[in-house]
Amino acid sequence: MSRGARRNAPYSTSFFKSFLEKIRKFSISLPPSPLTKIWLRILNRRFSQVVDLKTISSRTLELSPRNEFSVVPPTLAGEKPHNHHSTYTSEVFSFEFKDAIISPYSDNVVVGGKIGLNSRKFQGVGRILSSEGKLSEYSSSYAICPLKADHFVENGILIGGDGAFNWFHFVLECCPKVTASELLPPEYDSFPLIAPDVALENDNFREILSAITKNRNVKYFGRETIFVRKLVSFSPILFSPFNLGNHQSLRLSDYYFHWPLLDKYIRDLKSHLLHRNSTVSNNHPKKIYICRAKNRRDYNQENLLQIANEFGYVGIFPEEMTLEEQCSIFSNASHIIGSSGSAWVNLIFMNQYSKALAWIPNNLENFALWSTISHRLGVPLRFLTYDLPSSSTSEVSISEYNLDEGQFRDALIDLE
Repeated sequence: MSRGARRNAPYSTSFFKSFLEKIRKFSISLPPSPLTKIWLRILNRRFSQVVDLKTISSRTLELSPRNEFSVVPPTLAGEKPHNHHSTYTSEVFSFEFKDAIISPYSDNVVVGGKIGLNSRKFQGVGRILSSEGKLSEYSSSYAICPLKADHFVENGILIGGDGAFNWFHFVLECCPKVTASELLPPEYDSFPLIAPDVALENDNFREILSAITKNRNVKYFGRETIFVRKLVSFSPILFSPFNLGNHQSLRLSDYYFHWPLLDKYIRDLKSHLLHRNSTVSNNHPKKIYICRAKNRRDYNQENLLQIANEFGYVGIFPEEMTLEEQCSIFSNASHIIGSSGSAWVNLIFMNQYSKALAWIPNNLENFALWSTISHRLGVPLRFLTYDLPSSSTSEVSISEYNLDEGQFRDALIDLE
C-alpha cells in the first residue's frame, strides 16, 4: 500500500461506516419489502417484530411482589406541595431468554425475529425512544435488528440499559438490577453480570458497581452486540424515559418506581459509602451550589453563583469528586441548589432536614423524576422554571438558557 493510501485509509473506513449507519437509519422508514429485506441482509440486519419483553421470555419469575407507588409532579418555589399524586403499581420480574442478542447500553433483547422492549417503552413505543446503538432502530410497527452479534457469551445477567453512559441512568436504573440479581434462584449463582464498559473507564462508575457487587464476576462490553446462549434480564426497577420523539411530552405514567428494591439498594449503597467515609473529612460547607461544567447546556451560572455566594452557598463540581466525597458532602448539607441534571442523583444521600432548589424548562411540567425521589426520601425540593422552546427532550439537554436572577434571589430568600 502506498504512503498516501495508508494515510487515507482511516478516513475511508470512517466514512464508509458513517455511510452505512445513515443507510441503516434510513431503512427504518422504508416498508419491509423483499428488496429492502435483501438490502438489510447485506448490512447484517433484518426486520423484526416489536413486542413486550415478557412475551419472548422462556421463563419468568416474580422477584418482588406488586407494590403501589406515587409519581409526584414538581412543586414550584413559593407553592404548597401537590396533594394530588398519580398512583400506579409496580412489581419486578426476572426473564430468561435463550439465544438472545443484547447490548449493555440498552435493555432491549432480540430473540429470533422479535425485539422485546420493557413494559414502559412498549406502552410508549414510537413516543419513548431507546438511547442509541444497533438495538434502538425501531418504530411502532417493526424494528431493524442485527442478524449476527459481535461477541459470544455462554450465559449472563444483563444490568445495562438505555443511557447507561449517563450517571443517573447507571446509578438508579442499571445498578439496582444487581440488587435484584441477589433474589435469583441458586441455579443462576454462576452467571456473570454483563455491564457497560463505562464502569471500567470512569472511577465513580467502577466504584459504585464494585460497592454493590458481591460474589459475581462482571463482564464488560462496549456498544457492540452480544449473543448470549442463556440470558437473564429484569423488568424495570426505576424507569425514566431516556428520550422522547419530536413534539412528544412527558407523562406521569411514563415513570416507574419499585421502592421495595430501590430502598434496599439505596440503604446498602449508603451503608457501604458511609462506612468508607471514616477516612473522608466531614468539614464541608453546609450550603451547596451544584455547578455544571461548561461543555453543554450553558446558562448564566456565574451570575447565579455570585448571588448564591451572598447567601453563604459554595459552588462544587460533583463529577470531580470521589463517590465517598459526594456522599459525605450531600449527607451533611443543609441546603442544595442547582440546575436539574445527573448530579441530583446525590438526593439519595441527603437527610430529611435538608432543603433543595432546582430549575427545569417551563415545558417540562411533568418532569417528575427528582420530585418523586425527593418526596419518597422526605427531602423538600422546589423548582424554578426558565423559558426554553424546544420540540424534543434531546434539545433540552444541549440548549443554552438564562434563569431569571430576580426570581432566583427570591427563591433563595424563601429557602432560608
